[in-house]
Amino acid sequence: TFLRHADRIKIACMTGGLRNAIAFDGHHVWKNATYYPFYQLNKLARGGMSLLPAVDGPTFHTEQFALSGSVQCHAYENVQAIEAAAVHHEDRGEAFVFLINRSAEHDIAVELDVRGFEGYRLVEHLEMHTDDLAKGNRHDQPDAIMPRVNADTRMEVGRVTVPTRKLSWNVIRLAKTGRNDS
Repeated sequence: TFLRHADRIKIACMTGGLRNAIAFDGHHVWKNATYYPFYQLNKLARGGMSLLPAVDGPTFHTEQFALSGSVQCHAYENVQAIEAAAVHHEDRGEAFVFLINRSAEHDIAVELDVRGFEGYRLVEHLEMHTDDLAKGNRHDQPDAIMPRVNADTRMEVGRVTVPTRKLSWNVIRLAKTGRNDS
């Protein structure tokens, strides 16, 4: 949200999320899964031009529920299942698309129209996902949930087809042809 509204939001703070990014049990320190989206956005989006992707896809409704006695989560209608933000680093010849599949029930194939980035190619698709929602990173399994390469993503004739798994975080990297990818 901050990235998509960078024209209006010049500085922002997400301390609630950052508090959960690093875990400590009194003896060990490790990265929770929350760490990775914050790290990737900070590293990959910084200094680029924020782009506002148009999303046309499935929606869903949420029900109201209580988080605690005094904190309520309201019901919402027509929530986009795919949340998207993008950044272009013209000086570096790179573009990044950040996708969240919010659907708890469905994998969703996303088609990105990147014809405006003529001369760019697909470099990689990093995906963070688990089928076990009770699973988490622990000191003895610090890499249980972390971004991994999804080799099923394809680019043909200015369109990138991205398979996004339910409840996943995805980063798509495009780069100008001939650019060194070290």
